[in-house]
Amino acid sequence: MNKRSTLSTHRTSIQTRLREERLRLGFTQSEMASAGRVVPRTYSNYELELSDGGRDPGAAFIAAIAECGVDVLYILTSKRSVEMLLSEDAVVLKPDEAALVDNYRHSPESAKRNLQAVGVAFAQQRVAKRLLGNREHAAAVPA
Repeated sequence: MNKRSTLSTHRTSIQTRLREERLRLGFTQSEMASAGRVVPRTYSNYELELSDGGRDPGAAFIAAIAECGVDVLYILTSKRSVEMLLSEDAVVLKPDEAALVDNYRHSPESAKRNLQAVGVAFAQQRVAKRLLGNREHAAAVPA
């Protein structure tokens, strides 16, 4: 594969990943254009294939959309940037886990409290099921 072909494939991937990130965040093209401080037509060109008149987004646009929670490292490299440090070990989140964290971070404080309460309720439900299962198992085993 020649250098030009590789570059073209990379650009197409950027355009595809840009669209994926927009959809992940639930933005319309107009909303993404506004976030990136470009007009909607310019943004729609960023999602078009180069062969169809598309163009690459510039650094100012990429920097602007980063402020809205767009994973720009993913757009540029296809690698997710969400990593969290727990103790001394780095934990890389799966895409669905990263989406949950991202949604949480972009929620108002009242919604964050609700999400925390739901998480606690589900975790307690799981512990209760596990404890109940252990009791049922212990009762079934003869002494």
